[in-house]
Amino acid sequence: MLQARLQNREREPFRLEDLRGQVDAVIDLTGPRLSRLNLDLKARGHLWIEGEDADYALQVKPFTARIEGPLQGGEGQFSFAHFPFSLLALVAPVPRSLLGALGMRGTYRLDGSKAAISSELVLEDARLGPNPIALKRGQVLLSDQALKLDLALVSETSTEPVTVTGRIPFAADQPLDVRIVSLGDGLNFLTGLTNDTVSWDKGDVDLRLLLGGTLRAPKANGYIVIKDAAFKAQGQSLAKVNGSMVFDFDRLEVQSLKGRFGSGGQLKGSGALALLRPYPEPNPLRIQLEKARIKIPNADVEVGADLMLTGAVVNPQIGGILKVSDGSIRPSRSVLSRVRNPLGQKADSTKDVSSTAVSVDELLEEKWDFKEPLVLSGADVEAATSRSIKASLPKLPFIGFRDLRLTLGPKLRVEMQPWYNFTTAGLLNLNGALDSSLELRGVVELLSGRVTMFTTTFNLDRAAPNVAVFTPSLGLIPYVDVAMVTRVSDNVTTNNDDNNAFSKSVFDTNGLGNLGAGGQLRLIKVMLS
Repeated sequence: MLQARLQNREREPFRLEDLRGQVDAVIDLTGPRLSRLNLDLKARGHLWIEGEDADYALQVKPFTARIEGPLQGGEGQFSFAHFPFSLLALVAPVPRSLLGALGMRGTYRLDGSKAAISSELVLEDARLGPNPIALKRGQVLLSDQALKLDLALVSETSTEPVTVTGRIPFAADQPLDVRIVSLGDGLNFLTGLTNDTVSWDKGDVDLRLLLGGTLRAPKANGYIVIKDAAFKAQGQSLAKVNGSMVFDFDRLEVQSLKGRFGSGGQLKGSGALALLRPYPEPNPLRIQLEKARIKIPNADVEVGADLMLTGAVVNPQIGGILKVSDGSIRPSRSVLSRVRNPLGQKADSTKDVSSTAVSVDELLEEKWDFKEPLVLSGADVEAATSRSIKASLPKLPFIGFRDLRLTLGPKLRVEMQPWYNFTTAGLLNLNGALDSSLELRGVVELLSGRVTMFTTTFNLDRAAPNVAVFTPSLGLIPYVDVAMVTRVSDNVTTNNDDNNAFSKSVFDTNGLGNLGAGGQLRLIKVMLS
């Protein structure tokens, strides 16, 4: 059941018209007259979403509902169970990483102005990302045109609860009064909002927050204090994090923030950021990172940053400068395409030509004889590369970039031994959300490098542009303009016999040549573009 829900986690939010359901119900109405009718309702059913290719269920268990009591005056009781959290997306923002279902049981009174509902919430197999969560207290009271809360939320990974108490009015212009308190490790389950990319190792975070104002214009007062916290994000460690932040009505002011990134990097920050609605901030939140070393399976690089965060806490926009100056990036092994031309057409023909994906290792095993061309970028290859790049990006659409300048080099290497090794430098501008819709714009230059094709090494032609150009229209795949050259030897006979003028393959001798009797050494320039 959990696996089925995890597979549905990344789906787009659904619309009300896509909701489908099937309900079985038994309703009994009894009473001496209409004003004194008693209701006995029992119902159960299934809910699912209609998709383009296939439907998927919102919950494996069928939901159930039970109502017993008078329709007017008097007191009745009710219960609901197995209503999936994803159903709440129809009326409120719900994180995709919130899994499980909601239940409720309680009593009601339908008596005009004295109408009230008193209930107890129950979380069923609920989790935020990998963190199971439950309610120690879940009291909800509806009366006097307001929702009164007394909740205590706990996680299996923490010892302290997060408590929510207060009053939320139904009218947007009525006073709001809600208190949120969490001490120690109570907030560590919130790392589940990052889709498992961040984990909490240790430390304490104390939060005291008072929400006032109105629903239309909420105001926040309180503080957050971080004490010696440690996190891991995508395999990178952030330790000895200490900081203090103040909620100042409609903004969050970071008074101090310091931490150690990896073994020698330093993190620090200060400034302010709006809470819910973006507005110009004279002292925007500034995050600085110095001498940070990032090590992931495909890269080992040194990173520095001077970032400016604008927008709001719920939807930050990241600008400034991010530097990747030194280290190496090791992309996954690429796939070539062998072009089959059964009709013997010319190389520039586009008719009746099929291609089959093939790896470099397979070409070596089959002793490729250069008689058929290889396409490094084709329909099959580009699609696979694009899918791989998009799949590697974290899906955090609430985080955006606004003209973030990414500088590369000059000691940054892109390599895959023993096939190629380049040093690069460049500047890219990032805009958009942190997901597959991210837009890149800029140029990356290859400063030096080589490509080894079997026994021959090609070096960059310095007279060529040797650039990779990123444009929004091409997505995350750059337009590449690179030229490389090498020189190989050929055994030239003195009798000018055309049939023997060239050896079977100009690459066979790898420049060693054959200076036998009657022969002479000639170097042939070969260009790869």
